[in-house]
Amino acid sequence: MDTLFQGLLIGSVSASIDDVNLIKFDSNGGMIWSKNIFGNSNDEVNYSLQTSEGGFIFIGSTGSEGEGGNDILVLKTGSSGSISWYKTYGTASDEYGYSIQPTTDGGYIVAGGDQLSSCYIFKIDNSGSVLWGNSYSNVEGNKMTIRGNF
Repeated sequence: MDTLFQGLLIGSVSASIDDVNLIKFDSNGGMIWSKNIFGNSNDEVNYSLQTSEGGFIFIGSTGSEGEGGNDILVLKTGSSGSISWYKTYGTASDEYGYSIQPTTDGGYIVAGGDQLSSCYIFKIDNSGSVLWGNSYSNVEGNKMTIRGNF
């Protein structure tokens, strides 16, 4: 368990209403806080990590906001779960976010894919603005995971 965190954070999807619930537990399993965010259309969290500022960053997808269909969702919170910012990245097609890792300059590398056979890797700064990006077509298995130092 992360010594900065001393607990578990869960990003879940409510089966009945398709929204995202963020829940922080203490090291004994007691709930510290719970936040219900987003809303009405295929919203999900696939991965989360603690930020260097003590908050959290989540990656997943949302159909509630964005360019159309499902779009990659990156959401950053403070330590109490209050939303610092969120951004969607996508096109009129469906895109899904799978992995995010911090970079040495305070930004993040994001990986995602679509329903076809394309994968996306892009870098965002600490406020979610895209600095660069690449897409890779005809990739078998479009659920990319990022590991390593950037």
